[in-house]
Amino acid sequence: MPRIPLVSHDKANHSIYGFLIYLAAAFMALGFGAESANAALVGFLAASAAAWGKELYDRRASGTYDPDDATATMVGGAAGAAATTAPSLMLWLRAALA
Repeated sequence: MPRIPLVSHDKANHSIYGFLIYLAAAFMALGFGAESANAALVGFLAASAAAWGKELYDRRASGTYDPDDATATMVGGAAGAAATTAPSLMLWLRAALA
C-alpha cells in the first residue's frame, strides 16, 4: 500500500496560523458590520498579507525566504474561508432552489 506523504511540521504550523489569522480578521470584519462574503475576503487577504509580510521579514532579518511557507499560510486562510462560507452558500442554494 503506498504511503501518503505527510506535510512537514513547519508547513502545518503555517497552515494553522493562516487559519487562525483568517478567523480573527473575518470575525472582526463581521463585528464591524461586513457582509459574510466580504468578511471572508477580508480574512483571506489578512492571512495572505501576514504570509508574505512574514516571508519578507524573514528575508531581511535572516536571509531565509521560502515562498512555500507563504503558500501554506494562504492555504490555511483559504481553508478558513471555505469552512465559514460553505454553510452560507448551502443555505443560499437551498433557498434559491426552493
